[in-house]
Amino acid sequence: MDAAAPPRGNPTVFKVFVWLFAVASLGGLLGISVITAWFENSDGGIHRVHYMGYGALYGVLLTTGFIVQNWHPERKISAFYQILDVGLAQLLAAVLATSGPAALFGVIVLVAYAVLFALHPYRPMLTKPAREGFSPLLMILTVGGAVPLIGFAVSAARLQRTGLALDPHVKGEHWSLMASMAIGIVLVAFLSCFKFPGWKITARSAGAALFFYGLIAAVYPHKAGSNGTGWSLAAVAGGLVFVAAAEWESRGATSIRTI
Repeated sequence: MDAAAPPRGNPTVFKVFVWLFAVASLGGLLGISVITAWFENSDGGIHRVHYMGYGALYGVLLTTGFIVQNWHPERKISAFYQILDVGLAQLLAAVLATSGPAALFGVIVLVAYAVLFALHPYRPMLTKPAREGFSPLLMILTVGGAVPLIGFAVSAARLQRTGLALDPHVKGEHWSLMASMAIGIVLVAFLSCFKFPGWKITARSAGAALFFYGLIAAVYPHKAGSNGTGWSLAAVAGGLVFVAAAEWESRGATSIRTI
């Protein structure tokens, strides 16, 4: 890979906004729920699986995409695109669930992406990114995982769209959240297949998000948001397999290099 051009603009300003958005994602958007979901006791603890949705989407996928930009952002192009994927996932979920709040959060994430895009010290690399190759293995795993995940997203969106307004899950937009999480995992996994710089971070993020969701859903198989023990354990295994496949690919085992 050719050496990156000298940074443009003010990298310090870029980093300030990166940290601002990372803190907002972790705190304001409840990304910290990747940890706190296990202890969430509102309404008798019925929302624990849903709160892991916040943790997976905003904590693992979005906050990671923000934070890693603080160090050599020219090497984290794929992780930067993760931010875009999260915003797009929310907009798609908003359409499926006909949810205004989900659309609003998607727009907020896309605005953050646009601000960082404008401030990015290596912006030309974002519009004409290099690639290390392409991974058929990760694509096969992504397509295989997308079938149940998209099915889950459609079902969750329907529950948000048709549920009673007094239902605490509907009132809290938890079903549109779960749809966003499922779509986000698929989009981020798909992104990692194209091996833009920093693709391993993207692959690990997708696998970790699926793993953490599956883990809490398996522990609480009867809580809203879980698909039962079997599918939840499959999500745990799928997340681990995806990360393992990415690690194997990173050693050049089956990668196809671009010419």
